[in-house]
Formats: sequence, structure tokens, C-alpha cells
Amino acid sequence: LFKQTHIIRKVILNVYHSFDYDFRENNVSFRITETDIRAIIDYDTVRLAIYHILSNAVKYIAPNSCLQTEISLDEEKNNVVVDFKMHSLYIKPEELDMIFSDHYSGEFVKQLNLQGSGLGMGLIQKAILLNGGNFIVIPGKKFKKSDYAENIFRLLLPVRRMQM
Repeated sequence: LFKQTHIIRKVILNVYHSFDYDFRENNVSFRITETDIRAIIDYDTVRLAIYHILSNAVKYIAPNSCLQTEISLDEEKNNVVVDFKMHSLYIKPEELDMIFSDHYSGEFVKQLNLQGSGLGMGLIQKAILLNGGNFIVIPGKKFKKSDYAENIFRLLLPVRRMQM
């Protein structure tokens, strides 16, 4: 790995642009925090992780909704926190550990015949762990009469404190 300091917002936007058309086709808006918070990362592996998050979002986000990306600094833990918040397909609590396993697709994904190779979530986790970070999925409660929930896909990335 070749770890350097990167403005995390710019890394996300570099990846997002390749998905912009797909999100607009589904009338999904994209919001991202205005910030210059930096993380110490290997650009290529983190870009791969973000690519898979956005690739899954395109497939599983509710049409006519918003993908909100919030970037903050957890100074206590010395991490950059990146939350991808979206109304996306419901993840059952009992599936939470399995979604990181190779070739696993969730029940609602299969019911709607939207499954891919089942490798994306595991790749995200591995790429972020290689960077000394963590990937956490926070599933939301299922909306009534819907297959969707307010899910959060959280990246925790190491940050270096600036010396004054």
C-alpha cells in the first residue's frame, strides 16, 4: 500500500462522477459534506471500497430519494467518519454478518432479482481494513409496506493530526 494524506471528499467525488448518470436516471440526488478533512489512506484501495459502496447504492437505493454522504472527524478516536446514508433495501438483522461473506446476497435483494456476484461488501471491508480503518453497516428499521430502510454504511479511516 502507498498511504498518503488525501482530502476524503475529493476521493469520494472522483468515484461518484462515474455513477452520476445512473443516480440521475433513478431520480436520486447526491449530497456531500463540504469539508477538507483528510485521511491517511492508500488511494486505490479506498477508491475501490467507495466504488463498491456506490455500485451497491445504484442497485439498491430507493428511486426518488437521496444519497447523503456525511464526513466528520472523531477527534477522540482520531478517525475520519464517512457515513453513506440512504433509503435502500432492508437488511435483516440476522443477515448482517453474512453480507460480508463471499457470494452472499440478502433476502430482499434476491426476491427482487438484483443480486450481483456477492463480493462487494466483503471487498469494501477488506479494503478498509487494509487501510487501518473499519467498515460498519448500520441497518435501519423496515419502512411499513416497503422493502426499504434508512441504512448507513460507515467508513472509519485513520487521520493524522496536524502539527502546529
